[in-house]
Amino acid sequence: MTVIGRYYDNKSPPLRVSFFKIEAVQTGMSMTPSWRWQHIGVFLVLLVIFTAIGESLAIISGDVFGAKGYYVQLIMWSPAAAATLTAFIAKTPLKVFGWNWGAWRWQLLAWLSPLVYVGIAYGLIWVVGWGNVPNPVFVADAAKSVGLHISAAGSAILLIFFSATLGMLDLAGALGEEIGWRGFLVPALFQLTHRNFTATVLINAAIWACWHAPIIFFSSYNNPGVPRWYSFGCFVILNIGGAAIVDWFRLRSGSLWTGVLLHNSHNIFVQAIFTPLTIDTGKTQYFIDEFGIVLPPIMLAFGIYFWMRRKELTSFPDSDIRADEEAHARAQLL
Repeated sequence: MTVIGRYYDNKSPPLRVSFFKIEAVQTGMSMTPSWRWQHIGVFLVLLVIFTAIGESLAIISGDVFGAKGYYVQLIMWSPAAAATLTAFIAKTPLKVFGWNWGAWRWQLLAWLSPLVYVGIAYGLIWVVGWGNVPNPVFVADAAKSVGLHISAAGSAILLIFFSATLGMLDLAGALGEEIGWRGFLVPALFQLTHRNFTATVLINAAIWACWHAPIIFFSSYNNPGVPRWYSFGCFVILNIGGAAIVDWFRLRSGSLWTGVLLHNSHNIFVQAIFTPLTIDTGKTQYFIDEFGIVLPPIMLAFGIYFWMRRKELTSFPDSDIRADEEAHARAQLL
């Protein structure tokens, strides 16, 4: 008997159900879950509701990282809450979000890619003179934090190494966002647009940018001393490039974890390493971070590279589902 939310039953006819319930479409020997545009609408409504809690606190306090970071945690877990409830309403299991780890090479590339594009951006900033390096405040803080009888420079290098490696274990914030973006939204958009990667990226980037807009314009998620419209404009460009990069990894690997690792790695290299390492020379805030003019076009260039490889995204973007289908096919041969 076919049950809503199951993936395959080659003895049952195709299943199409009501407005909120997920539609299952039979293909050959297997069935794959099929989202509908109504589910995207439900997700967006829930996203606004859940996000409003954390963003209201961040706007009223004027500090998105207020309450020891709990405001931003509320915001970052809103996509996960919205996606989970959407799946519940659609009567489909959370398995479709892509929890399978997949091939290690995609996870490693997802982790290291931000180091490359962020390194290029800040290397350009330092060489041209839009900012200098190293920031003595960062070095002094590193020496105090490490607390070993080594040079301040050695302490800074050690802290950077720990941040880039052990810091990746702190996945909570990135996971909250990525369950929503790459677990639900991107695979759903890719399916609903008939595997149109360009449309998937642009829709995802637009939603992503709008979701960040309130804390950019009305709270502290921006570069200080820079017009908010300038910060938002740079962030929109960064979002398009970033969406192309991380969406490609998600769809190519079939694993939600590529999005989690890339997102977390990006935040670490930008916010915890390269930006604090940079000395403000007067106009530096116009060039650094996600809200400056240097990193966004470089990420856009990387995004175009992955966009040019969009034809590699030929299979259904969910390794858990593929594993189920393969297991079912093997069972039929026994």
